Amino acid sequence: TQTCLSDAGETLWDWGLGDFFSPRLSLTADLTADGNNILKLAWGRFSDMITTMPLGFFNPGAGLTYRAYEWSGPEAPAEMDIHNPGNWVNVPGLVPQKFEINERARPDFQTRWLIEFDRRIGPLWAVKARVVGTKAENLLEILAIFDKDTGYRFIYDNFEYKKRDYLGVEVEVSGTIGRRFALNASYAHCLARGTNPGQSESGAWSQEEGSTYYIGLFGKHLYVPPVPELADLKAWADTAMAGLGGRGVGEEGWYGRLPYSVDHNVKVNLLYSGPWGIRAAAAFEYISGYPYERLGYVPFFAGYYSFPEGRGTLTTPAHAYLDFSFEKSFALAKTGTFSAAAVSVRLDIFNLFDSQRPVSFVKESIDLFNQVWGRQQPRQARLSAKVRF
Repeated sequence: TQTCLSDAGETLWDWGLGDFFSPRLSLTADLTADGNNILKLAWGRFSDMITTMPLGFFNPGAGLTYRAYEWSGPEAPAEMDIHNPGNWVNVPGLVPQKFEINERARPDFQTRWLIEFDRRIGPLWAVKARVVGTKAENLLEILAIFDKDTGYRFIYDNFEYKKRDYLGVEVEVSGTIGRRFALNASYAHCLARGTNPGQSESGAWSQEEGSTYYIGLFGKHLYVPPVPELADLKAWADTAMAGLGGRGVGEEGWYGRLPYSVDHNVKVNLLYSGPWGIRAAAAFEYISGYPYERLGYVPFFAGYYSFPEGRGTLTTPAHAYLDFSFEKSFALAKTGTFSAAAVSVRLDIFNLFDSQRPVSFVKESIDLFNQVWGRQQPRQARLSAKVRF
């Protein structure tokens, strides 16, 4: 159960056992009764208790209030023009108001399912193949709603356009080669789509504001009825809030491939256990690229929060890592109390070939759009010692 309170101790909403009902089923079957062919099936519904982060928006003095201004002066202003108040026009911003809550609002849920087949090949090898799917719909969000008296108001509700889904196919092989080598290799293909990635989503490369799991800017495009007497309000809303999606408006490009929707992901891990306490390991990973998109400017929030070309329409270049590790153990004493004590010296080399492929780009629609924002971490070496007794 969960009861959410404001800073004044007022009950905002109260969810009981029935609101969090989460049935889950799983089945494992040994198809040939010898442990060589295993089928696994699973399905579950998972509820999500809300964190305290968004609750401040429902306090009597809800935060995030500001005035906004637009430039109305000359195109090439001098320093004195910029500081002249007459060159700035006040436009509607966020006014202090307590956000409303739909009494029918319910917790977020996610449905997950899995189909997996495991096969043992001889005494030393095994192959696993699985399909994994998840779906979350009608997720909670604060929506901008038309109001005939105030122009607009905000309400917390389950939003029919806010959703996420994931479908992944994975194959994994593991086993030993002789007495010294152990191998684990895997391939994964996935398609992850949604209107929000599920964690914090910044609005620009230089700021932290944006959308989170429970509350954000999605759903803030105010739908104004197309009637003559509301023409001015409609024109303003469709300019100031365009691209944010909303009830009666649609999702406006927010639904699409999410940052972790990687088409091809290959991992290979090799371990060598040698004589005299020597252990060496190599880890290789190939990633076909991460989805990203162009971000459009939203005047009402003065930031780059919209998706004019759709979410996840671009992809970063493919890149790969090869890491290497070498470890040697030395006994501290042959007999006595510390006969089992040892010191291990280890050398790790990350990104052995010092690959510097881009992994992220500037996304907002400014002069820096699509310039490299981040690259792979450069080659690094780490030397460490560990004492065991």
